[in-house]
Amino acid sequence: MCRNESKNFRCFKKNAAFKIIVTGYRKQLGAWGEELAVKFLRQRGYTIIAQNFASRYGEIDIIAFDPRIPDTLCMLEVKTRVSTDFGPPEEAITPNKIKRLHDTACSYFFQHRIEDRIFRLDAISILLDPATRRAKIKHIKGINFES
Repeated sequence: MCRNESKNFRCFKKNAAFKIIVTGYRKQLGAWGEELAVKFLRQRGYTIIAQNFASRYGEIDIIAFDPRIPDTLCMLEVKTRVSTDFGPPEEAITPNKIKRLHDTACSYFFQHRIEDRIFRLDAISILLDPATRRAKIKHIKGINFES
């Protein structure tokens, strides 16, 4: 425990540096997961339209066409984890997050003047095993507010 103001400042700097390192790691893990998800989707015939589309409502990681359903754009949220200590990756997608994804998808349609298509919200869950360096990928189609 820090005892005086100067030590408090040092403790704060130490914690801030730790936070930056952890945040950088999370961003790297997220970017790696999104790259893996793009490869996974392409192998299954999806056409990637956009990545990291942002609006005032939030961000959609991947926007793609599903090869089996013409005229449907898939708006995908990618969640990557290295453990299930806090549950599987897809459990991090809350109803509030799904609403923001829905609003962001509507914003994408409005900005690009798309009227003749529908969209589906999907999730890609990636669980990395650090010991084997293998990833378990799950594509969850049609997530909704009850998910």
